Amino acid sequence: MKSLKILLILFIVLTAVVIVRNAWVCDDAYISYRVIDNFIHGYGLRWNTAERVQVFTHPLWMFFLSLFYFFTREIFITSIIVSIILVLISIYLVTYKISKATSLSLLAVTILCFSKAFIDFSTSGLENPATFLLLAIFFTVFINARSDPKKLLVLSFIAALGVLNRMDSLLLFFPALVYEFYKCLKFKFKLLKSFGSVIIGFVPFILWEIFSIIYYGFPFPNTAYAKLNTGIETTMLVKQGAFYLISSYVDLQDLITPTVVVIAIFSSFFLKEKKMKFIALGTFLYLMYIIKIGGCFMLGRFLAAPLFCSVIILSRCEVLRKKWLWWPMFIVLTIAVFVSPLSPVLSGSKYDNSSYNVAQYNRGISDERGFYYKNSSFLKTLMGEKMPTYFTVTEGKRLRDDPELRYIMAQVIGFMGFYAGSDVHIIDPFALSDPLLARIPVPDHRMVRVGHYKRNFPQGYLESVAMDRTMIQSPDLAKYYDELNIITRGELFTKKRFSNIWKINTGQLQYLLDGYKNNFNYYQ
Repeated sequence: MKSLKILLILFIVLTAVVIVRNAWVCDDAYISYRVIDNFIHGYGLRWNTAERVQVFTHPLWMFFLSLFYFFTREIFITSIIVSIILVLISIYLVTYKISKATSLSLLAVTILCFSKAFIDFSTSGLENPATFLLLAIFFTVFINARSDPKKLLVLSFIAALGVLNRMDSLLLFFPALVYEFYKCLKFKFKLLKSFGSVIIGFVPFILWEIFSIIYYGFPFPNTAYAKLNTGIETTMLVKQGAFYLISSYVDLQDLITPTVVVIAIFSSFFLKEKKMKFIALGTFLYLMYIIKIGGCFMLGRFLAAPLFCSVIILSRCEVLRKKWLWWPMFIVLTIAVFVSPLSPVLSGSKYDNSSYNVAQYNRGISDERGFYYKNSSFLKTLMGEKMPTYFTVTEGKRLRDDPELRYIMAQVIGFMGFYAGSDVHIIDPFALSDPLLARIPVPDHRMVRVGHYKRNFPQGYLESVAMDRTMIQSPDLAKYYDELNIITRGELFTKKRFSNIWKINTGQLQYLLDGYKNNFNYYQ
């Protein structure tokens, strides 16, 4: 037993080393970082300072990083160190507060260490580390605490933070919350008291939604409107989403992650501990959600949280403590990690997945770390190199220093937007940062790359942005743009603005977009 405890500590240290060696930041993270920079410098929660548009999907993560950025005024190293700390705390909670035995803790850490999805998105600059920590805290309380309204309140609060960190993570928390709500009623706590615990717990998210509607004019991030308002057939999205779940098997990129998720879900049916079934149900619902939306263009990103939940389930699986089962699993995991050419354990400073170049033929799903790592490696930073070095960093700095370039169009907006500074207005044809483009049709309904739905610019739109007055040729779209501008650019507290917020969110101005959609002659 003592030798296992020592081995567990060694594997936790190994995992920390692997995370550091693989640490990186992606271009998408810098979209949020630009908002953080503008926020800290007094421009508000904006990407382009001229308009109020929520380009980030993770308010909690954005505010959390802002706290550290306020003091460091450096985002690359800051975000990576914060991410690593959160992930290590998450691993500690699983191994020492959730797991039933040291041998199961060792198995859990081994899976996490060998999983490409988990290691890749333990950093990256995205919200995954905060999601891991909130899941770990939530399920620590869920598993160990006695059921009563106070526990339900605490769980609701943690879940609210999870939803505030990323809305779709609600699916991971929801079944466990329903179970606790039912337990409160079963123990004869009053319905009103139990329901009140949930409502009070969700106050942080409710307050954010109120703020979002008042400040931005909309309840959801602009990215949601850009990615869901596409016109792409549901069947096509479902096929893409289903492929995403198995994409890790292509070229043996990540054998461990999807396999462990499937094993954990099926194992939950045979566990005596009922709570594991609700964790598995949340994991399953999240997988169904992934299929519904078409997955993601980043290999493994949306599988990292389901894997973390799966590891929690397996860490409670008593049968896996038996040597005749534990050792074969450990050996299989070790073999799998060395079979994969993209193993995180074997990754070093020269990691460069050349398969990214043909990823467009793999249904647009790619190894993002394989593409960006050479230009945004934390390990290279520790070796004395300046990071990030992607070409759009240089382009962004050029834009910042050129007073003649204040309105530009760009398709890769993360690094460029951050380094261009607050004075440059960037128009994104993928509509992640553009409130009007996010609401107009996608001309090409082919599934090229999930999340990358390119819009054509309406005639006169670029001139409208640059001149700050409506020059759009389509009468219907021009009218809609005027009404939308009052929300995103007008004074915050006016009767007209709140009237427009109501009208657009309730679909009363949809007829203007429909009129534009019916006439494609107004594209340029």
